[in-house]
Amino acid sequence: MCARGLVWAVLTGWLLLGCDGAASLVDGGATGGGATGGGATGGGATGGGATGGATGGGATGGGATGGGATGGGATGGGATGGGATGGGATGGGAAGSGQTGLEWPLNGVAGSDARLVWSGANMLPRCPHTAIWKARYIHTAGYYAVAWHTSNDGTWHASLYEYGTHPYPTTGTVNSDGQSTGGTGGVGLVQYYEIAGLGASDFIASPGPGPTYLVVKGIWVTQARTCEVVGSTIRHRYWPDVTSPSGYIEQTVAKSGVDQAATQAVSPAFIIGSSPWTGSGAANSESPNAVLRGFAFFDTVLSIGDIVAEATTDSNTPITTAGAASVWYINKNPTVTDVGDKSGAGHSPTWGNAQRPRPYP
Repeated sequence: MCARGLVWAVLTGWLLLGCDGAASLVDGGATGGGATGGGATGGGATGGGATGGATGGGATGGGATGGGATGGGATGGGATGGGATGGGATGGGAAGSGQTGLEWPLNGVAGSDARLVWSGANMLPRCPHTAIWKARYIHTAGYYAVAWHTSNDGTWHASLYEYGTHPYPTTGTVNSDGQSTGGTGGVGLVQYYEIAGLGASDFIASPGPGPTYLVVKGIWVTQARTCEVVGSTIRHRYWPDVTSPSGYIEQTVAKSGVDQAATQAVSPAFIIGSSPWTGSGAANSESPNAVLRGFAFFDTVLSIGDIVAEATTDSNTPITTAGAASVWYINKNPTVTDVGDKSGAGHSPTWGNAQRPRPYP
């Protein structure tokens, strides 16, 4: 999740080697990831290495269910049907006619420090919210960053306010809280989806532990995350593939802890793109490493049925009743020069700096 002594000098060599034998996520299924005792090891948590689950109430809540993993995975230096070419995504299924998106360069490459920032009155609420996007991940080593609620001051605070959802380099082993115990850092070529942050954690599974979800490169997936208040707790859910409604990671923390952390957040923001604490202003060691499009955000928790419906259409107008009542931002076909809100809600982002992803296609 966060840079901890990343070794970018070997990046190109790793890309050529590929990662034969990685399992594929089919129909939102999960791969194994047995529980191990004790705290988190092997890469720890972002920004200094925490152990165990989230603080301020601990992780509770139900586990995800869903199908199993099947074979496949990366071959010949790139993900099945895809791979990286010159730092960009190729193959893996083309976008439809008229569909556009944003293609981030690989970690460490000039331009990878790009991010979209929703701040102030335009910030998607920390809770409740629903965020939907489509992604085609590029095969590379190390960390990824896609969607964050965080302080936008260039510092990792290891706070319960920070909530990220993206791939994480790990062997896939977990403890009973769902915390990764096998982080592989900047040279790891295999990633699993995670809920990041929540007190400096890397949760690749629900407590139990529930299933883990292997990242398959070079294919389009539609992803979503939610946050909602449930009694005295705040429940976070992340769907690596919304076509499998029961295939999600869930982590719950004390509402009092998140509320306290929110009062201490510095320049709070919702961010799509590279992490704001790992960049140089040009390159970043935690970028999406992906093509992203299909953005749709709402200031309430949509049901998974409504999430799937909103994700399926390429319309910039919500098609569900709940979506129409709570739309925050939609731009299904963003371009480098037009990331403005197309929903009519008026919550457009700004670019975090002078860097930009490449246009797609």
